[in-house]
Order: sequence, then structure tokens, then C-alpha cells
Amino acid sequence: MAARKGQKLHIIEHGGWKRLRYRIDVPGQHERVYKSDRICPISGPGALEGAELMNTAMKMLIESGCNTPLPLERAEAVSNGDTFRDHARKWLDEVKPDFKPATMESSNYYLDKFLLPEFGDLFLGDVRFRSFKDMVDRMKAQGKPSPKTVHCIVQLGLQIISSVVNDNGEIRFPRLWKTSQLRLPPIRNQHQPELSPEAMQHLVSNSQGQCRVLFALLGGSGLRIGEALALRVEHLSDNCSTVTVSQSVRKGVFQTPKTEAGNRQIDLHSSLAAMLKEFIGERTDGLLFHTASGKPLSTTNIARRHLHPPLTEIGAPRAGLHSFRRFRVTHLDTVDVPRMLTDYWIGHSSRSVTDRYSKIKNRVSYRKEFAEKAGLGFTLEPLGANVAPKPLFICTQEIAEAA
Repeated sequence: MAARKGQKLHIIEHGGWKRLRYRIDVPGQHERVYKSDRICPISGPGALEGAELMNTAMKMLIESGCNTPLPLERAEAVSNGDTFRDHARKWLDEVKPDFKPATMESSNYYLDKFLLPEFGDLFLGDVRFRSFKDMVDRMKAQGKPSPKTVHCIVQLGLQIISSVVNDNGEIRFPRLWKTSQLRLPPIRNQHQPELSPEAMQHLVSNSQGQCRVLFALLGGSGLRIGEALALRVEHLSDNCSTVTVSQSVRKGVFQTPKTEAGNRQIDLHSSLAAMLKEFIGERTDGLLFHTASGKPLSTTNIARRHLHPPLTEIGAPRAGLHSFRRFRVTHLDTVDVPRMLTDYWIGHSSRSVTDRYSKIKNRVSYRKEFAEKAGLGFTLEPLGANVAPKPLFICTQEIAEAA
């Protein structure tokens, strides 16, 4: 569509009314359409003449927006796929290689459940402060979703809009207002259950099979559950005192760590290293923890079958697998491990410019010294029999497919 020239006043009389006639762009077609809006009766009460008529007509012409780029942009937006819905899908496809599956899953959920019903058919330029403010106000009035989710929804919506750039790489629809002006609900009292030392000790003393070693490793290293289930025997040093983290697994799909800080080494206490050494036995490769068919363990099954029942037995609050990570960080804080070393073991990014100068990861002897001093916060007992994973086997279906 070519640029439109400004329109002058064109007043006609028709059907007993003085009317303002103008043309305006509409979605889906190149040619503009004619519109005719009533100004006033030709005669009688309410009739206008002279300057009063011209001023009223001019105000109506300005309010119609026919002489501004917006109607043209809206029409082009529908033709070019620049509605919020079209661009959101396009943007998600573009960023998919950079997003982890969990992030992609939540983004699609926020989009389908909240953003598209609100803004889906709007021209991107029409999604403005008031649009977001009304959405946030409705969510706050309903009391759902959670405050943290509301923040994530708004952030995703703004990311989608700000990703639209012109040929010069400039943002086409800048949103200069601050998100604080939206009066987002404050994030307070997030549900972050933790394991007490007593609960941790109960788990590692009374759990059976692989889960006993898994729980000890989670509580003694601060590994994320996906990182622990993706560990291979080859990722442990010869004496099992160092774990190298280079991947994680989610719903059976292996992936690289979410951030560069996730690629790290974790130094283990000697008692935990000895347990892992005994657990591995003669194995030289393969997943450290696995099912009988060699697949990664299910986090849902671990939590439901092996974590929640023992916690219920001792009256401890129900917690998820991430609670082992909180236990480890809390323990390291209580024994005064330097925060930069804790961040390195846990896999958190630098908190300040000063942290970026630290090369603590290269001080291996220093790390191991603190790992031994820090201890575990719980005690380990001999493993006994029937703890290592069962021997791998080929299931009947795989044999049939191979044949």
C-alpha cells in the first residue's frame, strides 16, 4: 500500500443530514472505502452553519484517524501477519532453538491461556499500556493466576511486541512505560518447601535401591534433579570425588544446561564419593541412574513413590525434588562456605562484576578442601545389597523392531 495523502473536508447533504464524507483503509483490501458520518440535521434543532459546522466536521475528521498512518498500518498488519497472534507464533518459532523445552512449554501455555484471548486479533501497535493494565487488573481481581505467573505473562507479552523491528533494526512499537506502572501483584511467600536436617537424614537412611543414592547425591551436591538423572558414569572422576555437569534431562529428552554457569564441576565429600564408588561397582559407562531398560528415571515416579511417602511418615511437609537443592545451599551457608564457591557448585550465574573476576573454579585443591570441611549435614551408612541398577535388558518390543 502506498502512502496516503491527507484528506480535506468534504461535506455533503443526504437524507436530511449534513454528512462528513471521507475514505479510510480497512484490513484485507488495497483500496480505501468511503465512509459517511452524520454531522448535524440540515435544518431545525441542532443544525450547524459556517465556522461552527466546519470546526465540528474537522474534529470528526481528525478523530476518524483517516489522515494518520494508523489505519493504513492496521490494514497492512492484517495483510502482512502483524497482528499480535501472527507475530507471537512467528517469534516463538524463531526463538525455539534458544529456549529450553520447559521455557517453551510455559511460554506456549501463557500465550494460549492468557495473551491470545486478550490481544490475539489486535494490531501490534494497538496493544498498549491500557491493554496490559486492564489484563493485570482482571487477574488481580480474580486472584489467579499466581503473582509470579502474572509477572511472567506480562514479560512475555512485552518481549513479543518489542521483538518487532524495522529495516534499520529499530523497535517499531517501543513501550517506554515502566512495568511498575502496571501495579503488578507483589510476589510474596512463594511456596518453597525445604528439607530439615532430620527429614534429610530420614530419607537417606530409609530409602531403598537407587533412590537412596540419588537422594544422598542430591542433598550432598545441590544438583538439579534433571542434572542428576542425566549423569553418566563417565561424568565422575576415578575416585568419584568430582562430578562434571554438562547436560540435563527432562521428560526423557537430554539437553544442555540452561546457562553457561550450569556447566561446572561439583566437589563431593569423601563419604559421598565412597558411596558412589560402591554404587557404580564395575560399571565404566552408561547412565548413573536408570530404569531396567537403560532409560532415565521419571521425576514424577521418584517424587510420588519414593519421596512423599517417607516425608508423610515423619509428619514433614510435602516437598518436591528441588528441596534437596535448597537443603544443600542452606547447609553451605550455615558452615560459612564462601558464597562465590556455593554459586559455582550450585550453578548460579555471577551476581556482580566482582564475581566475574573470580576464577575459583580453577582452584581445585581449594574447592576440595572446603567440600571436605563443609560436610553433608547428614550421615551415610553402608549401602548393602540390591542397591545398584538392575542389569540392562532389551525389551520384547525392541527385539521385534530389530528383527
